[in-house]
Amino acid sequence: MDSPIRATFLAALVWGVMDNRFDPLMTTFTEPSYDWSRIRQHCGKFSVIHADNDPYIRLGLARELVAHLDSEATLIEGGGHLNAAAGYREFPLLLAEIEKVI
Repeated sequence: MDSPIRATFLAALVWGVMDNRFDPLMTTFTEPSYDWSRIRQHCGKFSVIHADNDPYIRLGLARELVAHLDSEATLIEGGGHLNAAAGYREFPLLLAEIEKVI
């Protein structure tokens, strides 16, 4: 089957049990099981971008996600949660990754 989605870019993605105070708010991401095979089948490429010091999502969860998706990973040193509070109002690395598949 041809992948209808060329690429998916996941930065500081919430999935699985994070073991923090936000877990009760994230049950739609943490409780359902995922059909990883089907997810991989419908996308040509996955790229996971994560920081080594994300205060909310453990690095281990990002590594598990990479394994489930059989994807590439980019680890950003000191990037926090890769949000505005961590200084990410612009994200040149993500733009460059997107431009590679356009």
